[in-house]
Amino acid sequence: MSEEQEAAVLAIIDRQKRVLICKRADHLRSHPGEACLAGGKREEGDSSLVDTALREAHEEIGVDRDLITVQYDLEPLRSLAGMWVHAVVGTVADEPQLSINTDEVSKTEWIPLESFLKSDHHWNVLAGQYNVHGFDFPELRVFGLTANMCILIAIRELGMAPDFDMNPVLTTDVMQSLTPSEIIDRFYEYYYENVRPAKEGREAAKM
Repeated sequence: MSEEQEAAVLAIIDRQKRVLICKRADHLRSHPGEACLAGGKREEGDSSLVDTALREAHEEIGVDRDLITVQYDLEPLRSLAGMWVHAVVGTVADEPQLSINTDEVSKTEWIPLESFLKSDHHWNVLAGQYNVHGFDFPELRVFGLTANMCILIAIRELGMAPDFDMNPVLTTDVMQSLTPSEIIDRFYEYYYENVRPAKEGREAAKM
């Protein structure tokens, strides 16, 4: 996997177990107006993907990297553009003062992690073997890769299973007998066995 194919986003978690979600500026060419975690493509000067996430978060929303305590990162998920995206999870002692770069971000919202485990605002579309999860919150809509990352982070941070099916094999009935770490492991097993080859096959067919 080359560096040009990698990106990193920063999931900032506060003491109230909320995650900071950004809304991309409407004038951007890529995914305008969509919800995301602050982040972007790895650049040549970045020492690591953690460095990428912290740099991008500072550039986009002005958060001081010294206020972030990095806890862990998730295994990568692949974006529709073919980019492998790593979610770096960091905590803050207090809600940080933000300085939003309106060239990239139109607004930010703190969303409780628990909301990503509840069916109240949840919707799901099965695209082949891939579940596209989404959440229609009053503040904004979170879906796709960002939603998956938030679900996985919520499972790990809160030690709870979602009350909806994650994919065709991770149903609510199955998850009742699994630990949070087992749920996450099985999600990735299914993802790498089914979703990644399916996406690569569709891309190869276009060439």
